Amino acid sequence: MRLKRKHKIILLVLTLGIVLYSSSQWIINYLLDQYLPEIIKEKNDSPYDLAYQSVHYSLAERKLTVKGVEIYPKVASSTDSISYIKGHIKQIKIQQVAIWNLIKRHNLSAQSIAIIQPDIEVFQNKVVQDTLKEDQSQFIKSIDIQEILVKQAHVAIHDAVQDLRIQEIYNFNAELNGIHMGVETQDKPIPFTYKDYAISSDSMYSIIHNNHRLKIGAIKISQDQISTSNLSLQPLLDLKEKSDLPPRLLSIEAPALVFKGTDWGYKNKMEFYLHIDSIQTPGVTLTVKENTNSLIKPKEKAIKSPKLLPFDLSITKISVGDIQLNSLEQWIVEQGELVLQQIENKAQEQLHVASIHINSPKIKQQQQQKNKKTKSPQPSIHVDDLVQIDTLAIHQGSFTSTKGQNKELVLQTKAIEAAIENIRIDAQTLAETVPFTYRGLSFSSEDIQWNTGRFYDVKIGKIQGKNTALTCSDFELLPKYGRKKMVSMFKYADDIFTIKTKSIVLDNYNWGFDKQAVLFFKADQIRLDQIQANIFRDKTPTFNMSIKPLFSKKLREIPFTLAVQKVQIANSTLEYEEYDAKAVAPGKLTFGSFNATIQNVYSGYQQTQLPTTTIAVDARFMNAAPLHVDWSFNILNRNDAFHISGTIQNFPATAMQPFLQPYVKASTEGNLDLVKFNFSGNNKVATGTFAMNYHDLKVNLYRKNGEKKRKILSKVGNWFIHKNSAGELKQVEIKKVNRIEEKSFFNYLWLCILQGLKQTIL
Repeated sequence: MRLKRKHKIILLVLTLGIVLYSSSQWIINYLLDQYLPEIIKEKNDSPYDLAYQSVHYSLAERKLTVKGVEIYPKVASSTDSISYIKGHIKQIKIQQVAIWNLIKRHNLSAQSIAIIQPDIEVFQNKVVQDTLKEDQSQFIKSIDIQEILVKQAHVAIHDAVQDLRIQEIYNFNAELNGIHMGVETQDKPIPFTYKDYAISSDSMYSIIHNNHRLKIGAIKISQDQISTSNLSLQPLLDLKEKSDLPPRLLSIEAPALVFKGTDWGYKNKMEFYLHIDSIQTPGVTLTVKENTNSLIKPKEKAIKSPKLLPFDLSITKISVGDIQLNSLEQWIVEQGELVLQQIENKAQEQLHVASIHINSPKIKQQQQQKNKKTKSPQPSIHVDDLVQIDTLAIHQGSFTSTKGQNKELVLQTKAIEAAIENIRIDAQTLAETVPFTYRGLSFSSEDIQWNTGRFYDVKIGKIQGKNTALTCSDFELLPKYGRKKMVSMFKYADDIFTIKTKSIVLDNYNWGFDKQAVLFFKADQIRLDQIQANIFRDKTPTFNMSIKPLFSKKLREIPFTLAVQKVQIANSTLEYEEYDAKAVAPGKLTFGSFNATIQNVYSGYQQTQLPTTTIAVDARFMNAAPLHVDWSFNILNRNDAFHISGTIQNFPATAMQPFLQPYVKASTEGNLDLVKFNFSGNNKVATGTFAMNYHDLKVNLYRKNGEKKRKILSKVGNWFIHKNSAGELKQVEIKKVNRIEEKSFFNYLWLCILQGLKQTIL
């Protein structure tokens, strides 16, 4: 069958077209084979040579494919002393290539370039070669590509000196769109501009400070967000001996970390800045472990850190959903949400944080035994920087402190609410015992339990304070054991205290440390309301023969500054019980409706002149008669001089029965219309006056069981007692009373009263 003429023409044209396309394809690829190595050599002013296995250009697709690309240092570079890179790229695909521009002008213009499966290794030596020039590289100037893609890359960085892999990233993928070559991105040292980008990798590995390994799982980066998963920082226990690692080993775990609204760059091409809208993580676990095998010793010289952050930083918000902390098995945080807002660092000026909020933290402390060995000197840190925090707050926190292998409770408190305002940290404050200053403080806590030691527990229902005011509700000091067991634990006879107080209020109080790092405590007033106090002494154990200082000496020898203008005790009850082997039961003295005002409570620390301490007491003695006492002394008087006076009115003698009958096996009858005493003394001797107006005074003595009267002996005893004072106030000047220095002030006072009784009624 013959072809028609027009069919022949069409066939001829197609044949010529195919021949022309094939020949053009062949010619282009031939020219690429011939000239591409020369183009690379001409334009490549980098310290690296590029080689490839094959190159192919598809005329129909306008696609250039380069396979088997090798990157390695130029022969002139010595890899023994400088850092360098080398690697292999499986394939490079360049789309929409202007091929004649590449062949004739030696410039690469294209729509996109895809770098597929690059495997790059970086070897770091002591010398890092500077591959950047002030002028743009000719190689970069000759490229104009609108889109760059990197697929399935692998990058490894090695320390050539230690023969150690220090960084590695797996399955790295990147896509940059809207690229305009030859023009730097504003504020960034990037030799092109771009519209957007996306970067991801499966995992990353890095060695930090030659002591720790950082691993990160999947990483995704876009223009406005960076997200990571499975972040882990662990000590290099598998690569290094423990002796070569620091004394403290840090571990950090975070299931995810998201940075939103990130931007960075250089102001004036010199000053780096970083902005982040938010940093979020569902949780962080931090662990610090003791490395007892470490041979690395802390430096004795001071460490100077001019600035905390040498660049501008702004972060709108940092959120940590759950904090888990274990520091040396001593400080443990089991949970807690952390939120920081408005973090801004101005280089060379200050770091400012608007607020730090810690929500629902469960904080635990395990107290360690004190190491008696001499501690190595810790390096002093000098920070030439200013840190300001507007608000630091804890909400609904709890704290528990334990000790010993059995984790015996020391301190526990719940429902902690605390806020510190206007915190300032600088070089001057860091030199102080409390390394910061603040202007506002408020706090509250409930259900506080404190194990004070071997004998007592303290319980507090609630404590709250704001700035210079503090209120403590439902305070209790309680013995750990019953009286019998407590007494058996004493080496010497001692008091057992049981104290309950409805409220304790501190007005305008202040505390801190002076320039010598010595504590000071000052307050305008301390008020204690509704105290129920019981003091019990069993005199069965051995008597402690040590000298008992008077109160003035106790205050004088307090080794820190104490200054309280007034202490008030109101609406209280004080009980004193005493027992010995001969007693049927403890004798009890009761002071009901107890009110006291104590003025000028000072310590003698670094004092040369102080006002007199005064104590005024009003109570109902044995809940039966009004008692008033005035007591004064000056703590700087080395002789411990004092003055004490008092009155008791309309006291029925039968009210002494709770003390006398079980303890002394005696009772009294009659009425003391008025008792007055006025004593002055010092730490050696006391004198003064004693006066009584009484009638129908009578004494009854009992047998050993404290119940059956000894009638004859009682009658004989009453012969020696003046039954009344004839309706007059009988006053005597008491003989000198020598103090028994091994006993307390109240024994001293009793000896003075006893001497007055002897001279009055016998």
